[in-house]
Amino acid sequence: MYPLSKDILGAYDKSDVLVVEADVSNQEEAARYMQQRAMYEDENTLDKNIPEELYQKFVEFIAPYGIQEEVYNKLKPWYAALLVQNLQLMDNSYSGSLGVDMYFLSKAAGQKDILEIEGVKFQVDMFDSFSNELQCQFLASTLGSSEGNEDTETTNIELIAYMLKCWKEGNTAELEKMVKPEGEVEGDLREFNEKMWTLRDNNMAEKVREYLADPENKTYFVVVGAGHMVGSSGIVAQLEDEYKVEQIK
Repeated sequence: MYPLSKDILGAYDKSDVLVVEADVSNQEEAARYMQQRAMYEDENTLDKNIPEELYQKFVEFIAPYGIQEEVYNKLKPWYAALLVQNLQLMDNSYSGSLGVDMYFLSKAAGQKDILEIEGVKFQVDMFDSFSNELQCQFLASTLGSSEGNEDTETTNIELIAYMLKCWKEGNTAELEKMVKPEGEVEGDLREFNEKMWTLRDNNMAEKVREYLADPENKTYFVVVGAGHMVGSSGIVAQLEDEYKVEQIK
């Protein structure tokens, strides 16, 4: 993705404020809160909250990384799923430290005001609010335990690569198909879409409206996940009736 386009960098240079979903540059504080919410504090354990077959699949995946059972068996299913995803990405040379938000947070440090739309605590609490059924499904999908999806690690990495390709090309139609497919959904997937997309899209669009109406007329450079820009609930769709929205490729 780097170097970023001159249009993106030019827009950043002209802005007064950087806005991100969460300021993840303070890794210590984020990790501390994540650990508080991601692990069972009582006698509860992961193996008591997910099907036995799914737990064994998780153990098989995690064993080569040298993490002790007394540690991984205290993880809640949603965090176990995120851990699997992150390890898969690291194994394939992807690094969160190279994310677009981290890039601009580094540039803005001491140079521009930085605002958060959500914050780390909000995002951690969102995952922690998932029903146990949804958490199990989330973990199963990362491990390839869902029906007809046995080679999930390869599939996940290929999906990330394709998403990055679409992002670089500005292919919003394909991004929308991947993250917000059309059609009615029920059950766990409905809960996921509501919490991951709809509620957050609405909140982000409202925040952007506030920035656009800033009485001081400051310019805000807003960095959020591409999934929040696309689809009928996305920021762009919510603003198009009020503002002229132009995609710059």
